[in-house]
Amino acid sequence: MAIIAPSYDKNRTNLRDVIPLTSPYTIQIEPTRMCNLRCFFCMHHSRGTSNDLLKESGFKIAHMDMDLYDKIVHDIMRFPQQPKMVNFCGIGEPLMNPRFGEMIRRLRAIGYSGRIITYTNGVLLTPAVVDELTNSGLSELRISLNGLTAEMYKHVTGVKISMEKYVENIRYLYENKKDTKIYIKIIENLLEQDNDREEFYQIFGNISDVMYVENLIQLQRQMKDYGGITEENYKNVFNEPMARDWKTCACMFYQMHIDADGYVFFCVSLGNPSKFAIGNIKENSLDEIWNGRERLKALRTNLRNGSDSIPMCVNCEGKYDIISNEEFLDDSSQMLLDRLPGDD
Repeated sequence: MAIIAPSYDKNRTNLRDVIPLTSPYTIQIEPTRMCNLRCFFCMHHSRGTSNDLLKESGFKIAHMDMDLYDKIVHDIMRFPQQPKMVNFCGIGEPLMNPRFGEMIRRLRAIGYSGRIITYTNGVLLTPAVVDELTNSGLSELRISLNGLTAEMYKHVTGVKISMEKYVENIRYLYENKKDTKIYIKIIENLLEQDNDREEFYQIFGNISDVMYVENLIQLQRQMKDYGGITEENYKNVFNEPMARDWKTCACMFYQMHIDADGYVFFCVSLGNPSKFAIGNIKENSLDEIWNGRERLKALRTNLRNGSDSIPMCVNCEGKYDIISNEEFLDDSSQMLLDRLPGDD
C-alpha cells in the first residue's frame, strides 16, 4: 500500500546557514509548451479561443529546441556543485515531446547524479512510453489525476478518456517501474462525493509508492483565483495552513526555472512572461545568470521589502508551499544582506 504523504522532502537544509548558494538546489526545465488537455485551472483551457491566454502572454506553443537543451545540460554540469534535483515541468505536458526520454538520458550521460523528476497527467502513458521512461534514469514520476471517472475527466479537461485503460497503464508503470518512484496526486476540489477520497486511495493505493490529496492554489498568474475557487483558501498546495505573515520568499534563493524558449527565472512558478526573466540561456551561461546582477537585485529586494515588492512575485503563494522553519528567513534579513556579493 502506498504511503500517504506530500511530495516534498521534509529533511531540509537550514537556508539561513548556507545562503548565498554557489549552485541552485533545484533546476526546473520546461521541455514543451504543448499539452493534450484543456484543464480548467490552466491557460491551455483558453487555447485557440478568442481569449487565448497563451497567445496574450506571448508563448510560442512548441517543444524546447534540442540544441538549446544541450547547452542547458552542459551548463548544469558547470556549477560548482550539481543541483540536488532537476525537474522537467512547465505549462505543457512533458510526454507530448517525443524526445523527452532522450532528454533525461542525455542529462544522465553527461554525469548528472542527482534526482530527476517530472510531472505528467498520465493520459499519454503506454507500455512503450513507460519502458522508455523507466530506462532513462528518471528518479520519480509524479502523476496528476484529473478525476476518478471518465465523466469527471471530460468535465475537468475537455477530453474523453477510458478510465479503465488509464488505470491499466499506471498499473503497468508500477509493475515495471524499476528504480523510478511513483507519486500520484489529485486536488481536493475534484473529490465531490463523500467517498471519493477513500475511492482514490482504493484505486491507486496498490499501484503507487506515495499518494496525496493536494489543494488547488494559483499556479499561473493568468488564471487568477479560478473564478473564486481559491478565494479565502488559506491552505498551501499540500493542504497545510499558510503562514501568511511570512514576508521573505525562500524559493528564489535555491531555485531556477528555464522555459522552453530559454528564458531563466529565479523560481519555479509557472507561466511567467519573458518580461520577468533574469536572463536567457542563449545569451549567458546558467552560472552567469545565477550570480548575475538581476538575480542578486531581486534577492536584496526580497530581503529588504519582502517578495510582494517584486513585480513577478505579487500575489504569488509559492512562498507558503513549504511551511518549514528551515525556510523562514524574516529574522535573518540583515545578516543575509551582508553576505550577498556586490551591491545594487
